[in-house]
Amino acid sequence: MNTAKSLRRMLLASLPALVAACASAGGGAGPGGDPNILTAAEISSAKAGEASAYEAIQRLRPQFFRTRGRLGNEPGGDVSVSVDGGPLSTIDALRSVPATTVREIRYLSANDAAQRYGVRANSGPVILVTQR
Repeated sequence: MNTAKSLRRMLLASLPALVAACASAGGGAGPGGDPNILTAAEISSAKAGEASAYEAIQRLRPQFFRTRGRLGNEPGGDVSVSVDGGPLSTIDALRSVPATTVREIRYLSANDAAQRYGVRANSGPVILVTQR
């Protein structure tokens, strides 16, 4: 009986560390990186620099291309892209941006996208590309 209690306590005590380890393992970011930001250093180290920004995202952060579905009563939207703070455009805009010119690619959450772009974000992911 005491052995079972001790084992249960030990498992409960180690649970937070296990959860933290699992959460950090699936982020898709480099060591200590933010899974919602793809940096020039990551693109360079993955030798994705000769590709377009689209191909770099596809290779290093494919989850950026997943749509969020519905936001309130709005229908689910497509991926929207803003290059250097410009107007929202389609995902095809990423194909014309060389990965070597990218400083940072940032995936915005639904709340961040709605605050920044309002209904124009159409509940789809918004990817901001900042060029050098």
